[in-house]
Amino acid sequence: MITAVTYQTRVKFRFNGKKQYELSNHLGNVLVTISDRRTAYCNESRSTLSYNAVVLSANDYYAFGSVMIGRQFVADTANKYRYSFNGKETDSESDLQDYGYRIYNPYLCRFLSVDPLLKTYPMLTPFQFSSNSPISLIDLDGLEGRDPDENSGEKANSTDAPDVTTPGLKMGDISSDGKWLFLTNDDKTPKSGWVPVPTTGQVDKIFKNVKEGIQEAKDQHGNGLAVQNLENWLYGKGDKVIEESTKDSRTVQEGIETNMERFIVKPNSQGKSLFSLASSLNEGESIEFKDNWEYTCVFNAVTEQDLAFGWGTATLTSHGVFQLKKENGVTTVTGNITHNLYDNYNWNFGGSTMLPRWTKVQDNDLLLLEVYKGAKPFKANLNWKLPFSTTF
Repeated sequence: MITAVTYQTRVKFRFNGKKQYELSNHLGNVLVTISDRRTAYCNESRSTLSYNAVVLSANDYYAFGSVMIGRQFVADTANKYRYSFNGKETDSESDLQDYGYRIYNPYLCRFLSVDPLLKTYPMLTPFQFSSNSPISLIDLDGLEGRDPDENSGEKANSTDAPDVTTPGLKMGDISSDGKWLFLTNDDKTPKSGWVPVPTTGQVDKIFKNVKEGIQEAKDQHGNGLAVQNLENWLYGKGDKVIEESTKDSRTVQEGIETNMERFIVKPNSQGKSLFSLASSLNEGESIEFKDNWEYTCVFNAVTEQDLAFGWGTATLTSHGVFQLKKENGVTTVTGNITHNLYDNYNWNFGGSTMLPRWTKVQDNDLLLLEVYKGAKPFKANLNWKLPFSTTF
């Protein structure tokens, strides 16, 4: 169908029937698709009384996503709409859905592979869909269920978001029309930093979920590091000292060994190392040497689960002060290395993270708690000194 639209002396043509629109429910399930065409209904005098949409497809689903028998309509089987349950694309040959981390079979009501985080959530079957709550939860990516109403902090892609480039724009600022909240301290890309101002109920719900998650994690797994840090952030308790035992973890020990090797053999920015200096010393000569190295500790989510959920990563800096002296052809090196392990506990706009009880949450939701509920990012560090000695 071609519709001619006249604007003064110009004529434009619009081709109807080329677009489809989804009608979905609260879970994102595509129930009906309609065309941009419409059917007119007239009376005897041929006056148009109303218009009806042209329905292209309609589906009703069982709880876990399979289509109900006798409750499906497709106007054109050759151009069947690809998106259906949970708003995901359905393969036309197998009826399987790709959720990113795993492939889902709605007729078996299960994923075809085990949950990548099955060790973290022993209370759930490793093949479960949306935490076994498909009526109230959605599954975003093949991991665990998520409340579809918890999208208040999602990144705003609307073209209505303000494009404010005023210097000094900071997190918590509200747009002049009162509809948009700036949710990042990075004002380099202001257009992408805006989200719709949430309702009090939305913020209260996020706060309640985090509190319940903390308590549930304590009940099931004890007061571990991940829970302590999350609670410290939620109630704005401020900076803290990293637990003493952290320096004995495998990842931190690897960082210590790496930095010590760097002191010995890797030239610094001045092209010097302990080995090169020891090789250049004359008999009876002694010098002092200072050097610094940095190592990023990425904690293993399997073997160091509490550290991985508590910190994720941390930075190890090592500052060495050494005395070198050459006697009888042997260079003796003595000194101390001061190690500092530190991390900034915060959230990143537009990102996602792992929390106790939940598999994955949007960082934007947590940033809303910093704006409205007094949650506060904090710094954590741990310092210790180790003696060093070797000979060349």
